[in-house]
This record gives sequence, C-alpha cells and structure tokens, in this order.
Amino acid sequence: MSCNNNGFDYDDDAEVNFSVGRRFLTGNGVEKDVKRALELFKAAAEQGHMLARQMVETIERGMMEDLDDTPQSNFPEKPKTSPMSETITSPSSTSTQGSSLMTESEFFEYVEKYSHVEAGSLAHKLMHEMAVNARRVTMEMNTRFHTNDELITLFSQLTGKEVDSSFGIFPPFYTDCGRNIHVGKNVFINASCHFQDQGGIFIGDGCLIGHNCMIATINHDEIPDKRGDMYFHPVTLGKNVWIGANVTICPGVTIGDGAIVAAGSVVTKDVASETVVAGVPASYMRNVNVE
Repeated sequence: MSCNNNGFDYDDDAEVNFSVGRRFLTGNGVEKDVKRALELFKAAAEQGHMLARQMVETIERGMMEDLDDTPQSNFPEKPKTSPMSETITSPSSTSTQGSSLMTESEFFEYVEKYSHVEAGSLAHKLMHEMAVNARRVTMEMNTRFHTNDELITLFSQLTGKEVDSSFGIFPPFYTDCGRNIHVGKNVFINASCHFQDQGGIFIGDGCLIGHNCMIATINHDEIPDKRGDMYFHPVTLGKNVWIGANVTICPGVTIGDGAIVAAGSVVTKDVASETVVAGVPASYMRNVNVE
C-alpha cells in the first residue's frame, strides 16, 4: 500500500498502471495508444489513484483527441507579467494555458524557467509521483545493510543519473524528490541528511556534508490563501566545501569553493570561497587556512 502527499492511499499496482498509462499516452518508449492508456488509467483510478481519475476524465472529455500531433514539450510562453504568477494547469482546467502532460525533465525545465508551481496543478501532482519513487528507494537504502557499491547504485536510481564510483554516503538519507540532486566526484554525505531538491541541489567535487544537514530549495507563498504555492531556488555547493553537522542551507544559496560552514549554522545568503561562516543566521568568521 502506498500513500501520496495528499493522504490518499492506493495500491502499488495503481502506481504501475498509472506510470505505464502515461508511457502509452505520451509515446515514451512505446507506440502511442490512447485507448490502452485509458484502460490503464481506469484501472489505476479504481485502485484509488487520484491523478489517474483526472486523466480518465480528461481523455473521456475528448481533450486528448489530437494527442498524436501534440509536441512533447508543451510549455506556455513566458508571460509578460512576473513569471512567479505562471503555473501549469491541470488536465481538467479550462484555463487559456490549456492542458499539459509533463515528464520529469519538462518539470525541472519549467521550474528552472519560472520558479513557481501552483498548489494542485499538474506540476504539483507530478511532484507527488516523484515523492513516491523517492520514498521507495530511500526505504531500501535506509532499512537494510548495503555495501558502498550497492549504495552508489541505489543513489543513482534515486537521482536518475549515474553517480561516480568515488561517491560515499552513510544512511539513513531522506528526500522528497531525489531527481534534481547532482553530485560530483569524491563527495561524501554523512548520516541523516535531508535534501529537498525540487529546485535543484548541485554539489561540487570533493564536498563533505556532515550529519543531519538540511538543504532546502522550496519556499511557500506568504499569503495564507496561497500558502500551498511553491517557489523554487537552487542550492549550489562549489568544490571542496565542508558542511558541518546540523547545518540548514536555505533556498537560493551558493557556497563558494573551499568554504566551511560551522556546525549548527543556518545559511541564508551566499558564502564566499575559502571563508568560514557560523551562526544563525550564518555570518563571516574568518578566511580558511589554505596552507
């Protein structure tokens, strides 16, 4: 039994039916077959998959009849107004933006371009799908013993990218996405770290990340009625950065090459290369001893 982030329970089979249905609908690795996709979505919907129910409604309303002629990337043009107001509509929406079937790569391209996802949108629902996969992989990482080679394989599955053989990690490790984590060579992540990576976490070669660190890339809207809306800003660690234990790194922060963040710090703004910062919020203490 699985549970999505809205609290709705559904069988693991429902997730399989939904994922395969999306492949038939978009032609991802298989020949496009809307009829077959509809059958799979109906099966997933009967098993409690909420997004599958929306897809069934969309197809049956005839919104997808020209799917074969629809390009794979269906982003709206960048608005003349602030891109923060731009959202991706759900399949059942009648917005002028139209409907959009979104792949993971399209989601991250959209986040990089617009930095905003509206609560309840199709992009938001795709985030729930990625969270399900993240929980599945991290559960395997965290609840059984694995050799370092096995952990590298699992982390590669989590991120969707091959991780270098020099990578090291001590479980447990936690993330609600995983697909937008990028690590260089000779990176080590210690136990009980939490990565919220939808906005992108980029870790340079030689980085050391201490116990129980939290890296966040999402902020919510301040307006109470829009509190579910999210704003994304990447976090970047340069080469040979050392992050002490119990550090929190906030969205949009860049930490320069060779910098050190002292244990217990909360980093709210960029850190210059080869400097030591500490405190809440973190501030400059001294330069790094490079000899």
